[in-house]
Amino acid sequence: MSSNVQRVDFANRKILPDKPGGHVANLENGYLRLANQIQDALCKVELSGREFRVLNSIIRLT
Repeated sequence: MSSNVQRVDFANRKILPDKPGGHVANLENGYLRLANQIQDALCKVELSGREFRVLNSIIRLT
C-alpha cells in the first residue's frame, strides 16, 4: 500500500525520502500512563493553548 503523505524539509525546500519501518516511540526513557476516564474528561474540557500546556505539564510531573 502506498502512502499519500510526503515529508518536506521546508528550510531546504526539498521532499525527504520515506524511512522504511515508520516511526516507533522510544520507551526507554519511560512513558505516560493515563486512565481512560481522565483522558475522556480532558477531551471534553475547553482550554486555551497555554492552559492546555500547563495541564499537560502537571499531569506529566505528577
